[in-house]
Order: sequence, then C-alpha cells, then structure tokens
Amino acid sequence: MAQYGTPGTPELSNALEPLVHNYDAILLANHGVVTCGGDLLTAFFRMETVEHFAQVSLASELLGKQVLLSGRDVEKLLAARVRYGTTTAAPVSSNCPVTSDTVAGGAERISVTREELEALIEEAVRKDRAHR
Repeated sequence: MAQYGTPGTPELSNALEPLVHNYDAILLANHGVVTCGGDLLTAFFRMETVEHFAQVSLASELLGKQVLLSGRDVEKLLAARVRYGTTTAAPVSSNCPVTSDTVAGGAERISVTREELEALIEEAVRKDRAHR
C-alpha cells in the first residue's frame, strides 16, 4: 500500500515511486488502486484481477471464512507463476499483507452476523444501482 498523498500533488506520485518498480498493482491509501503494465490492456487486466480478488476477499472475510496462506505457500505460488510464463518482481517479504504470517502479528479481525452481511450486501447493491 502506498502512503496517502494529496490528489494532484507530488505527494501522491512520490508515494508511488518506490513501489511501482516492484508491484503490478498498488493500493493507494484513502484513494483506490493503480495498476501498471507494458501496455494498456495488461494494466486493464491487472485491475480486473485486483477487483476480482477484492470481491472474493471481502465476501470471505465478511462470512468469517477467510484463510490466508503462509508466506511459504505464497512463495510457491509465485514460483508457479514463473513456470506459467507470468512473472512478478516482488518477493514475499515480512511486510507482505497477504500472508497469514503478517496477519498473526496483530491485525484486527472482525466478524459480522449473517443478517449484518446481508444488509451490507443489499446496501452495496442499492448504491451501485443508484450510481448507474
């Protein structure tokens, strides 16, 4: 995740600069996501992938069923990417936010009831429909 930077200022690009060489997608604190690639289509597909993973992650977290992989398991997946012709520049590190190793170190867990989850989903759908 990139640190917060005020929109339209060098703060935002300065926050991205150290990350863009190592990551295909970067979450911008209090903004959203930016993706990059060798061409526009690659960047677009990376954004689609981020959005899909975010939806799956949110649903599994709200249902209380999210099980994060260990750093070792994520390393295996990154090695598999290379075998399939897809590479990633960033190795798993102690600050990788997608492993069970880092969540166990103090991340806050939340839980919701089924009724609360249904209400959240209904509200999100209602807002999405109103936005269109």
